[in-house]
Amino acid sequence: MTSERTIDAVITWVDGSDPVHKSKRLAALNQGEVAAKTVIAAGTDNIRFTNNGELRYCLASIKKHAPWIRTIHLITDNQKPQFLTQNDLEIYCINIVDHTQLFHPKEKALPTFNSRTLETALFRIENLADQFIYFNDDFLLLQKVTPDDFFSEGKVVLRGVWKKLSNFNSIYMLKNKFLNLLAKKFFGINRTMHLLAQMRGARLAGYESRYYRSPHVPHPMNKNTLAQYYQKNPDDFLSNVRFQFRDTQQHWPISLTNHLEIRQHRATLKDEKGILIINGERQTSRQILNRIDSIRKNEAAFLCLQSLEKISKNLRIEIGKVLNERFDIR
Repeated sequence: MTSERTIDAVITWVDGSDPVHKSKRLAALNQGEVAAKTVIAAGTDNIRFTNNGELRYCLASIKKHAPWIRTIHLITDNQKPQFLTQNDLEIYCINIVDHTQLFHPKEKALPTFNSRTLETALFRIENLADQFIYFNDDFLLLQKVTPDDFFSEGKVVLRGVWKKLSNFNSIYMLKNKFLNLLAKKFFGINRTMHLLAQMRGARLAGYESRYYRSPHVPHPMNKNTLAQYYQKNPDDFLSNVRFQFRDTQQHWPISLTNHLEIRQHRATLKDEKGILIINGERQTSRQILNRIDSIRKNEAAFLCLQSLEKISKNLRIEIGKVLNERFDIR
């Protein structure tokens, strides 16, 4: 069994409503980079930077269901969540990591408003454990988990499914751009092109015909896998961190490391059972109510909260009730 107190958590978080951060983001938008044909429109949308309080639930879920986590490294842009007191930082064992600690000035990566850019440099976090679990701030643990749920017998435990790897040539990219426009115009949906970034990561790891698609769950990672790849391939690192906003040319570093682990037979693969997503942009009220019911019935281990600002007030209240109860939040 994996030794306790040797695994860290890493969370990326930003409060897009902060006037300083918002001003900096708008200045970057006005510089014209977003006019490039490869920029992902969803990566510049205000929704991506909206703070709906998910971080509070994320932290509470780790404290209650994974108390064996040694340190939570919270990556921020010169910010600190207002609800966290100094006492909270100590109780949760939180280390605030500023963007400036991840990049060298000569790399010209900052300022960045791009989680994929930040994920590329996770291995540079000072005092990061060799094994860590990467969370987005909207990832929640709904049940008790053990270290072996993420690292078992020297292997990372990955959840997902094998899918065909598309050939993303100019026709593929044009087709996706058209689908993005249609989804936004008729359904109000921002397509993030996340699967494309996953496929790019798989290709870098040497996969040509298929890739292991990962859902929205906490991702176990080995620091050295990420570090060693970019040390051997510095151009891949520099090309991935140069984008201030999400871009179709980027790869997803988590997908890259996952496929490197699989290729070296250092991964145990599991299915996608026990995973819930509540998405106010893509789900109906009935679908969301069904997911709330699943949480009450304790049918899932992992939950991802997305686009809460697009859910009705009454439904948000119901989500808050069930999560406050689950994580003992008063």
